[in-house]
Amino acid sequence: MSVKNFITLFFFLIFVSCGNKHTETTWKTYTSQDKSYSVEIPSNFSLHSNEVGGWMAFQKISQNSSDAAFITIQPVTSGFASFDEDLSKNPKFQYSVYKESPNLKFAECSKGMWSAVKLGMLKDIDGSQYLIVLDAQNSKSTSEEIIQHIFDTMVDGVPDLSQGKQDSKESDLEKYSNPYLTIFYPKDWIKVNNPDQMSDVYIGAKDETVGFSIVRFDTDASLSQIVREAKSGADSNGMKTTYNKNQVVNGIECNKMVNEYDYQGIPIKTIAYTFKKGNTLYSIKFGTQKQYVDANIDLIEKIINSFEIK
Repeated sequence: MSVKNFITLFFFLIFVSCGNKHTETTWKTYTSQDKSYSVEIPSNFSLHSNEVGGWMAFQKISQNSSDAAFITIQPVTSGFASFDEDLSKNPKFQYSVYKESPNLKFAECSKGMWSAVKLGMLKDIDGSQYLIVLDAQNSKSTSEEIIQHIFDTMVDGVPDLSQGKQDSKESDLEKYSNPYLTIFYPKDWIKVNNPDQMSDVYIGAKDETVGFSIVRFDTDASLSQIVREAKSGADSNGMKTTYNKNQVVNGIECNKMVNEYDYQGIPIKTIAYTFKKGNTLYSIKFGTQKQYVDANIDLIEKIINSFEIK
């Protein structure tokens, strides 16, 4: 998804006017897919996209459309050029810059009782420049505090990687391991070895709201050929592919494909991660009712980022 398309989602949700009460912000650390940086994001935002090249996007978790907010971090070579373009691309929302310096540009849009901010900051990390953008309906002061914290905590590399893995292993996650791979999952989930002829294991919540299966087999087909075949199969079965891109997990290229369809009137969503190392294919697939998958995106990302091939 492009930055423009992601930000466009914001404008579908900002017609309602409502004041927001200030609450203490808690934070969660994320690492870019290429491990070029780590950053702290408010814990009430969920990871929407983490792509090769350092592009990340987050969406605020809220049932209230008037509380919509989005954060994007993208590598740039032309400073605020894309930010300036976004400020004027929608004639219904005219933003005015109210604060500006070489590394920040803050703008506000007001319509009667309603107002929103678009805040941008430039961060230099190891010779590369990143544009941080926050679109929100919070007060200017609250939004400025959030983006400043993101800017301040965005650092080179993965300084807390080993500690994070240790904490995960010792706290809420259990390790699954066989001669070929390892992956971590919540301790209270159930595990079923060889649930069918194709799968090594199925691991999921006891209430069956979310879970995943791992399929592994040898093949001479390339990753791109496997992905094309999977996409063709999804199309022929009436599924809608909403995401289909390659990314890197723990140094290994994989394809992430998201499909949606209805089963007896119930919306279903699957997220499949397909890896190819040597002649062996590894497929990790999450799938259940769409509402449960969407509610567990952060957990799914945490599980998949723990996956390692031996």
